[in-house]
Amino acid sequence: IVYQLQGRRGEAARLYARSIRQFEKLMPAARIQLASTLNNLATLYQGLGRLQEAETLLLRVVKTYQDGLPAGHPYISTGFNNLGRP
Repeated sequence: IVYQLQGRRGEAARLYARSIRQFEKLMPAARIQLASTLNNLATLYQGLGRLQEAETLLLRVVKTYQDGLPAGHPYISTGFNNLGRP
């Protein structure tokens, strides 16, 4: 997130992608970390105007949370909020 805030978006995107690959290898144990990192990358893409890519990632965030957390968990609501759904 620091690189993203510093405007070093390319470096931030590379690190997010690296983290995502590592968390995917640790699934399902790393479910929350994976979804959080996907969300961070989606936020970066939103700021770059890459909205379709951001939407795809946020849909994956919601599904990841839904697959591993009980219905009504606040993380699921946060995922929908970031996507812009009620």
